[in-house]
Amino acid sequence: MQNNNIGPDTMLVDSPLVPERYPAYLYNQPALYTHQRGAVAVSLLEAKREAGGKWSEEEIVELALNRSVYQYEGWVEELKRAEAAFPGKPSSDRPEVVRRILEWDGVAEPDSKGALAYLRWREALRGLVGNERMNDMASRVDDYLELFRETPEPPGLRRDELPDLIIAIEAAAIALRAGPGGFDAAFGDVFRVGRQDSNDEVSWPVGGGSLGAAGMATMRAVGFSPPRLGQPRPDLDRGRHPEQPDP
Repeated sequence: MQNNNIGPDTMLVDSPLVPERYPAYLYNQPALYTHQRGAVAVSLLEAKREAGGKWSEEEIVELALNRSVYQYEGWVEELKRAEAAFPGKPSSDRPEVVRRILEWDGVAEPDSKGALAYLRWREALRGLVGNERMNDMASRVDDYLELFRETPEPPGLRRDELPDLIIAIEAAAIALRAGPGGFDAAFGDVFRVGRQDSNDEVSWPVGGGSLGAAGMATMRAVGFSPPRLGQPRPDLDRGRHPEQPDP
């Protein structure tokens, strides 16, 4: 049983804690409410239960620090559709950004260029289409309730939406070039941990995080604040200014 601020009926598969058994003022959630982190927690726990295994202390720690991005594959498939339908004349950077995303293993590790490319692509797409449209598109790609009810696969994006994915790739390439570490930066060049009250300005690369707006909310929960500009980092080359986590 797990809870990541989700509903009682999504704390585990076949949960008996269903809303019809409780007064609404006690239940205090709509039916089948969950999100990416809650869904991945159930997925990992259920896989272990089905395997009949017991958790070691090391496995429990790794579960809490898991950095896999649940259901990223759906977005990769949509990008493949977009690339096939609208090959166009790519910029010099577009093929490389697409390659990094398509070859990414779905784990937000500090040394992963694919994780950062995916993040910048999803950020660019939301910025392009707006929150309302992005949430609607996500509802047709993600299915965080797949373990809780029998449901057909999400229908996916419409063909007229696919060009937006390509435009967002171009924008992601620009964002990578302009960001900390430049075009070849990895996830941990941008997302780092350190003491905000420290005088030595030392920070370290981190994986995972609470990047829900980009569809990258992992089990390892780390919140990030905007980059602190104008403050040198002696541990980083070229004077990069990484995004720092909230304390």
